[in-house]
Amino acid sequence: RQSIDAGIITSAELESATSLPVFGAIPDFRGGRYKVEHAGEFFLALRDDPEGAIAEAYRSVRANLKFALSADKKIKSIAFTSSSQGEGKSVTNLDMALAFALSGKRVIVVDADMRRPVVHKYLGLELTPGLSEILADKARWSECVHKTSFENLHVITAGAQPRNPGDLLEGKTCETVMGELREAYDLVVFDVPPALVVA
Repeated sequence: RQSIDAGIITSAELESATSLPVFGAIPDFRGGRYKVEHAGEFFLALRDDPEGAIAEAYRSVRANLKFALSADKKIKSIAFTSSSQGEGKSVTNLDMALAFALSGKRVIVVDADMRRPVVHKYLGLELTPGLSEILADKARWSECVHKTSFENLHVITAGAQPRNPGDLLEGKTCETVMGELREAYDLVVFDVPPALVVA
């Protein structure tokens, strides 16, 4: 049975298969041993259960990332993704952004998943104006920054769904905006689409 099972179960197996370090593991808060009973549809551990095990797991990943990123001061943007929809990438991006913001960093989250945006729902923000308007040269990024209830955390939502999000992201405007955001903030966190779903 073990020889037939080609799945990866443990962090050690993942490190062995990829030859990459594992920065941490976030328990499933929807079920199992670490289930959070009061977790609603838009649950964020560091906002809704800051003393819980899930929030502590995110703080542990933050500590490991800080150590890894300290070797290269030029790295000022990160993105967590997943292979398919519904695996927790947006939750992870938002909780990690919160973890860094609560530690004193000026952080901005950019919802770059313009096909299925959810960042605005987690934070109770308006969808527009946002990234699609910025990349279509209909608004400046500074006009689209949403403040949150956390002093150091700002957000650019996805904006109205464009017909060609991939083309917008490949354009010169996107490159310029990314550079300006890295200058204005300590850390830019991009919520991107699942890696195996879209180009």
